[in-house]
Amino acid sequence: MSKKGPKSSAYLKYSGLAFQMFFLLIFGWVLGSFGDRYFELENPYIAISLVTVFLIAFFYKLYNDLEKDRL
Repeated sequence: MSKKGPKSSAYLKYSGLAFQMFFLLIFGWVLGSFGDRYFELENPYIAISLVTVFLIAFFYKLYNDLEKDRL
């Protein structure tokens, strides 16, 4: 097998993680915005909270994936 196999695999893996993070944050913001409108909040408390929770969950998943790859 050529040397491009593992490098391209890692590239695809980490670019996929970047897209996951982007869409997860967008999803959290949209879901939180609906919650803020539903509860008629002036400030986006739910949206910011959901984005923060989703970001923490993503970094937890990323940490676990990197630890699994290291071993």
